[in-house]
Amino acid sequence: MASITLKFPQPLNVSIQIGDTTYYSNDINGVDIQSMGLITAIDRTLNTVTTEIDTNTIRPTLTSFI
Repeated sequence: MASITLKFPQPLNVSIQIGDTTYYSNDINGVDIQSMGLITAIDRTLNTVTTEIDTNTIRPTLTSFI
């Protein structure tokens, strides 16, 4: 299991918590939703979320919906 840090341009939602599951979609219509993994760290100052991601999981792109 690896980890990935996601940086967002806007403040993070107040309800996000360590242990939540991160999902994403590379599909423009948002139909194909993938589970990324559990959130392991949150930095509200930098608007970043670190989450687990399996090494075999296709990584989200810069245009993915998280």
